[in-house]
Amino acid sequence: MIRHQKSLLRLALFAGLIIPLILRQISGGLEPFPSVLQPLGDDKVSVAEGVVDFSSTELVAVKQDGSEERIEPALFFGEIPTHYWTKIVNNGFGIGEPETYSFSLGIWTVSAATTLEASEAQKKETLTWINDRLSALDIQDVSHLSVRTISSLFDIETQTKIKNDITDEISIEIAQ
Repeated sequence: MIRHQKSLLRLALFAGLIIPLILRQISGGLEPFPSVLQPLGDDKVSVAEGVVDFSSTELVAVKQDGSEERIEPALFFGEIPTHYWTKIVNNGFGIGEPETYSFSLGIWTVSAATTLEASEAQKKETLTWINDRLSALDIQDVSHLSVRTISSLFDIETQTKIKNDITDEISIEIAQ
């Protein structure tokens, strides 16, 4: 009897840990809260044959005349902790279209909202905050912000960049 109870307890514990692991492997946004798994930490940098492959995110103000000005994130975000910056800009400051992610588990389809839709008041408040931050940095006549993901290859031996490509770009219209 006790052996049977221990087996059931082990099975329940296994299910309670394996399901969140599977969800996190599918997408980081699907991990249940509160989390039962330890955080993975920052992205891993792959090193192969003396070459480092990494990606970075940059924030660029595109002006009305088409010229661009790179924005220093520390100055733009001010008091917001650095570990939030990439998530904020990659989510289009929360004012973009909502996104959902779906996957199939046999006969069931599971959908999860990865980005929620902001109300009109929230969008207006965010655009005001963005424009105020740009004004504080003395960046004028901006039509939109461009969030670029840059993929870089770096040669360790020669200490030089081999390749620098834009792999993803999100444009955020900031005109009110």
